[in-house]
Amino acid sequence: MKAIILAAGVGKRLWQVTQHRPKCLIEIGGQTLLHRYLRSLRSVGIHCADMVVGYKQEVCLTVSSRQHFLALDRAHGIG
Repeated sequence: MKAIILAAGVGKRLWQVTQHRPKCLIEIGGQTLLHRYLRSLRSVGIHCADMVVGYKQEVCLTVSSRQHFLALDRAHGIG
């Protein structure tokens, strides 16, 4: 099974936090939302995903490539 991670949002309502980083890289409890997504997917047996990126997509891709929780087949940019 494969997952799609939607990580393209700007997070306008969180602008004070997302001005310098994408919403998926906001830390909550010491872990980014992206880390939590990847860990959750792996825990249910999903090891492969596509990610839709937009705002600050280069940062999302750099961080996600360092996360070895699952293989990202493709990243689809919309911005």
